[in-house]
Amino acid sequence: MINGYLAVCFVSALTTLISPPPVDAPPRNRSKPASLLQQLDALPSVSLEAPAAPEDEADDKAEKTARVGEFDRTFDERSPLSSISKQVSRDTFNGRVVPVDYAAAGAAYRLFVPEAVKLKKPMGLLVWIDPSPNGRIPHVEELAKLGLIGVSPYEAGNGATPWVRAGRALDAVHNMTKQYSIDPDRIYVAGFSGGGRMASRLGLMYADVFAGSIPIDGTDWWEDVPASKSSGKWFRGRFQKPSGKILSKAKKSNRYYLITGEHDGNRPGTIAAFKHGYKRNKFKHAKCVVIPGKAHAVPEANVFRAALQYIDHRKKR
Repeated sequence: MINGYLAVCFVSALTTLISPPPVDAPPRNRSKPASLLQQLDALPSVSLEAPAAPEDEADDKAEKTARVGEFDRTFDERSPLSSISKQVSRDTFNGRVVPVDYAAAGAAYRLFVPEAVKLKKPMGLLVWIDPSPNGRIPHVEELAKLGLIGVSPYEAGNGATPWVRAGRALDAVHNMTKQYSIDPDRIYVAGFSGGGRMASRLGLMYADVFAGSIPIDGTDWWEDVPASKSSGKWFRGRFQKPSGKILSKAKKSNRYYLITGEHDGNRPGTIAAFKHGYKRNKFKHAKCVVIPGKAHAVPEANVFRAALQYIDHRKKR
């Protein structure tokens, strides 16, 4: 219970259209795009190697991990999962448009490291995806209470392609787990608006990386879901359905906490994704809340706290 601010998602006639709006067509065939992987060979060449470090560099791992609070940092290494070919292998739906690769070297991130890191115990990690090009981590005091480190990529806002946004998030996990002692069972992803949509995708497509997600005011699903029982309109699916062990982990073990507001324009799509997505597919740990009076905005600290506690439930801290 969150001081009366939350209401469990209910399903009613959805009359408000959102961006992107529902469409009249029935669900589409999600067949693999023809010759996409072959087209990847023609992608522009991008240097992904880190620049050589100066000989007098003294900023080693020990010094880096000793810093606490909020600060910026650059990373040079790329996750084995973030190459375009690897991403396409998990999401051929987005691959209908051949992506342009990105350079990983020198990528900037916003970090929050709580004082608890000095205890030398494994920490949790939250990757935040913002709709703006800025690295931002909201309500860091709530992360500190749960022993969570926060990281948010710059230049991964709504203006970036899904490939870049997903890649930067995966690169963040890769680099943070090399620099800090991170519990692999406590790695989560969250975001707001367009960043919430990305968090919902990554929480499912990469359920082997992220143990939970918090999509705020924006949630996507892998297939078309009906906007209402009788309108004949649909919210389009946005990514490829995971399979095998990844899907099994998502449905049985991972935790998902969807947040929307009473006056949020994305509320109908969020409710539809919850009812016809998570609930219909029998996800064991999925919850959706509607905040009374809330418009399209990052929620208050108490709402964010409840979401963090839900996805981090019964984890050793």
